[in-house]
Amino acid sequence: MNRLFAQTPRLSQQSLFSPILEGSYGRCIKPYLNLLPASGNHVYGEFMPPMLDFIFKRAQLDTNSVFLDLGSGVGTAVAQAAFACQCFSYGIEIREPIAKLGDKMIHDIQVRCGLWGVPFGKVELELGDMCKSPRVIQLMGVADLVLINNKVFNAILMEQIKCLFHHLKKGSIVVSTQSFTLCSTTRRGTQTRHALNDPSLQFKTETLEYKPEWVSWGSKSGLFYWQTKM
Repeated sequence: MNRLFAQTPRLSQQSLFSPILEGSYGRCIKPYLNLLPASGNHVYGEFMPPMLDFIFKRAQLDTNSVFLDLGSGVGTAVAQAAFACQCFSYGIEIREPIAKLGDKMIHDIQVRCGLWGVPFGKVELELGDMCKSPRVIQLMGVADLVLINNKVFNAILMEQIKCLFHHLKKGSIVVSTQSFTLCSTTRRGTQTRHALNDPSLQFKTETLEYKPEWVSWGSKSGLFYWQTKM
């Protein structure tokens, strides 16, 4: 088998991206999609590869970068970051059945990248609560990009997540589907009483628009937020 691959003309990493990731997703995740919950505070939906590609390029991720996905689901964003940027990629998922599928898919991708000689960054997946994980706090201090699909998160969870931002270094980027800054201000743009020590107010926030085909949860364009720690 190794001799066969050695005699095969080497393909570019970009050309192998879709076959490897889509193949692993099809084998490890797709057969179980009907078993996954369809709603709730822990159901995030997925950013599709074109949106992730846009985010990773805009954040200028490279081999020295640290990427965190809080609420990583089956690990598609973590896998794409490790594949496309060869950076350290970490994801945490609270639902055990989903996290186990993610472990299975990442292992499948790693095997196939090894067969093709394709570089794949270090990946770490954790089963747990993002707001209670010591590992999350540790990695927040070195993270270059944090991805949070918080579109369906309630106010309590939003406040708990904001506490993690105290640990972010200057220049860290948080990309989310709800603005953490806006939920700390009134309609007039003034700070709420509890926002005096709110770490999200240290963000420079940009509002961007995603295309309909960039997300899994709808067929229309929408807004997402690019928040840089100042």
